[in-house]
Amino acid sequence: MKQKLIIIFSSMLLIVFFGQAQEIIIFDPTSPFRPSKSSGPRNISISAHFFTPLEIDLNEDGINDISFDGQYYITADHPTSGGGGWISINTLNNYIWSDNRHALPRFSPIQLGEPSTQNGSFNKGSFLISSYSDNFIDGTTTGWTGPWSDIDIGYLSILFTDSSNQLHAASIRLLVPDDSGIFMSMYIMDWSYEIDPLPEPSSTEYALMPYDDTFHMSFSVHNGLKYALEHCTNLVDGIWVTNAFHTSTANTLSITNDIDSEVGFWRLKRMP
Repeated sequence: MKQKLIIIFSSMLLIVFFGQAQEIIIFDPTSPFRPSKSSGPRNISISAHFFTPLEIDLNEDGINDISFDGQYYITADHPTSGGGGWISINTLNNYIWSDNRHALPRFSPIQLGEPSTQNGSFNKGSFLISSYSDNFIDGTTTGWTGPWSDIDIGYLSILFTDSSNQLHAASIRLLVPDDSGIFMSMYIMDWSYEIDPLPEPSSTEYALMPYDDTFHMSFSVHNGLKYALEHCTNLVDGIWVTNAFHTSTANTLSITNDIDSEVGFWRLKRMP
């Protein structure tokens, strides 16, 4: 058995000596309450931008971070019997809290350490926020459908990269009036983002190095993001090999992994 194992977590170094089972404290977890900056009142009608993407620069660094899109259609029969519309969002290569189809609402501004209020994960791409249908004959409408159907005010959770390619958490507050008639709209009331970038994965508790050539570790991570556990045999060469992928379902990720006798360096890396 090796007498020394070195584990690297981002820029932070952990050296663990073991010949017998032992516990070693690493470092304190990052505080979940982080300073943020607000956009101030905006009250932007998304329907006013139907058929033209509405792009938002959350931190005003000259890079658009998110894009809203609204569409409306009418049926082809004569006389026209109905129509409908939808609002979607494109992450512009950033992340949004979502399932496979919908951008999901959350009910307070998101900060690190806050538990999830709805199942989902952070994903890139285009996602439907909500849709509705109008009946022109009897004047009725379905109102907003899907996860946002019973919500008056909800938050979109965003993770975006700044001009320095650092990742920040943000939330966009949406007003969701359930009006009748055509061209229903949602309104962007305001948004806020965390000034400091998200920390890289860090250990949150003791590391246990038992006799069975495995290591057990818990990390402070961001809920819903994907991480790769990587190893390296020679830091001079700097070649890191992916050992396993993990998707966090909470703000703590616990990992048990075999220790290869030829591997001396390990790190947990957030996926791009």
